[in-house]
Amino acid sequence: MKLTAPAVKVAAQELGIEVYQPEKIRDPEAVERIRSIAPDLLVVVAYGQIIPRSVLSIPKHGAINVHASLLPRHRGAAPIAHAILAGDSETGVTIMRMDEQLDHGPILAMRSTPIGGDEDAVALTSRLAEMGAELLVETLARLDQMEPEEQAHEKATVAPRLKGDRFVPDVVQVPGKKPAPARQVLGDA
Repeated sequence: MKLTAPAVKVAAQELGIEVYQPEKIRDPEAVERIRSIAPDLLVVVAYGQIIPRSVLSIPKHGAINVHASLLPRHRGAAPIAHAILAGDSETGVTIMRMDEQLDHGPILAMRSTPIGGDEDAVALTSRLAEMGAELLVETLARLDQMEPEEQAHEKATVAPRLKGDRFVPDVVQVPGKKPAPARQVLGDA
């Protein structure tokens, strides 16, 4: 499998903007490099690591995360696949203030969308990426006027990364839920 650079990185490089991708955000060198940049705000999308307080405390306007679910449902690395697996009729995007826990911080904005009956994770990911980008721009434009709302933590569910080898079953099922075609959940595996 060949790794490709995210579209944001490619666009930044084309514009001559420096891109820094530390392997581990907790490394003291990474923390010091971010501190030396002195960002006003951190925006995180699909990062895959818990960001420590030593980094979250650096930007004067804090850190926000764009997450592909209607939090607190489906906190974690695979919210889109878990929404399909759970048979959810809708999902969406949440923009939240970050804290040191997994997708736990107070909510700034949310936008929902129905999940098509045959929509697969690849198509849904694409739609949610567009929706998230639009909502991020709207949120940033009025960030100073927004009042974050705490999540209903007692309603939280977790969406861990899907594990497995190259074998892809015909059907994927979560106990007690309607089976979903593997290609719908996993994309073109």
